[in-house]
Amino acid sequence: MEKILYFSSDRRQIHCVTPERTYTFYGKLDQVAAQAGEGFVRIHQRYLVRAGAVERVESGQVTLRGGACLPVSRSCQAAALLALTRAELEG
Repeated sequence: MEKILYFSSDRRQIHCVTPERTYTFYGKLDQVAAQAGEGFVRIHQRYLVRAGAVERVESGQVTLRGGACLPVSRSCQAAALLALTRAELEG
């Protein structure tokens, strides 16, 4: 799980993104979130990021190591910021 940067959802396809490649499988992001555990944070209806991969959080988006920028939805913003802050303090 340390190599995973984030999961994204597009209809029923889940994309697991690592620095080297992207893996695609069928499923639901809610199920992935339940299996991935506390190291992953839901930042959007379509995105689940590994807290340790987040480099910066600013103005409604997160920047991951490697340069990928993902949106943070308003509905997830408070919980995501709290979870990412907690992960940073514990790590």
